[in-house]
Amino acid sequence: MKMIHYNRWLACMAVALLLAACTADDEYAVKDESTVVYPEIHLGVSDMTMTAVSRAADPMSPDEEKYIETLAVFEFDNEGMHIKGPTTYHFIDFLAGTVDGSSGVGDIQKTEFGVVETTLKDIAFEKYTGGTICLVANVLEDSVLAFYEKYREPEQTYGRMTLDKFKTWTLPFQYKEIPKGTYNESTAGHLEDMYMFGYYEGPIDSESDESSKPENIRVDLGRLASRLDITVVNETGGDLDKRLGYHFDNVCKSAYFFPIKMGVPPTFGAGQTRTVICSGDEPVEGDTEEYKIVPRTFKNGASHTRYFYVAAHSAKGEEDATKLHLFYDRKIVDDDTTDDSKSIRVPMCNVHPSEADKVTNGYSLSRNTRYHFTIRLRSKAAAASEQAVASRSVEYGEQLGDIIVYLP
Repeated sequence: MKMIHYNRWLACMAVALLLAACTADDEYAVKDESTVVYPEIHLGVSDMTMTAVSRAADPMSPDEEKYIETLAVFEFDNEGMHIKGPTTYHFIDFLAGTVDGSSGVGDIQKTEFGVVETTLKDIAFEKYTGGTICLVANVLEDSVLAFYEKYREPEQTYGRMTLDKFKTWTLPFQYKEIPKGTYNESTAGHLEDMYMFGYYEGPIDSESDESSKPENIRVDLGRLASRLDITVVNETGGDLDKRLGYHFDNVCKSAYFFPIKMGVPPTFGAGQTRTVICSGDEPVEGDTEEYKIVPRTFKNGASHTRYFYVAAHSAKGEEDATKLHLFYDRKIVDDDTTDDSKSIRVPMCNVHPSEADKVTNGYSLSRNTRYHFTIRLRSKAAAASEQAVASRSVEYGEQLGDIIVYLP
């Protein structure tokens, strides 16, 4: 007997045993063995949307943002109801090569890093004419079980929820930890887990007509995070020899899995992802003699590029937009969001800042989107001599993401 037939026989036997053991009011009972189907679901990770083209160096796409390590699969019926059971919920671990804790299911194999694309086969679902399948990538199963408990409908049993309730599920982003007293640019602003989400709405069946064959079920997963590529260029005409760096204010630290119109608001009063470009005379705290990550000066014409992940969010205006907070000739502390003559804030926007006030969600950041901002540092004194507005600290180029910052 072929393995695929054997696995289907095991699944049907499991359903039959459940039918025999369950009572009529059991929430987990499968109504009819004949409703079990095995659709093929083609799964992949979508590319990030690019918002701007920059002449600056373009960092490579890192592995951490493209692999699916685990996948939680939820099936909802025609009315948008989900009842957790052996055909309506599955947890797939691509690192261990298991489906619901069992190996040898379909084409799922143990992998070192996870998968970028795959096809889910020989996995049991309920048959529906207009169901919904939601797929959540890179969550821990403990988080899923906690989700069931937290978001279940009032006075309903564990494992039962509506699609509308599912759409309110959020999880906080877990950033890679930098030990206290150390400085490490390679992990600052990077995530422990890159959450992704995708869904399918339509017929769920393993025997469909030509217009709706199982192989036509395709789900592309999108990341919940935005990626911010930041390039800082020294165009002042001289070397910078004072402390220079930045962090981000108003970073959103959690996101909805299901793409809905509103987003989680940013977290106020906390900076994040301290990055130091040059140290000046005093070494950066935690940058030991062994590493010497941060140079003392930032040479004229040099550039510095790093990338960071933040949760997408809906900002109502410039005040609550995520901002790059640049510091010059002063120390940078993550929880310091105060503004003074030695710091400058630049909003990170979906559109050109000159248009952001006129566009809905102009100051927001979109999920699964890669933003490239080039910060061109220039001398305010030189700008004044060229009849520029001496009191202005920030100007925007014609292209989205091209920003001129005048240092004092």
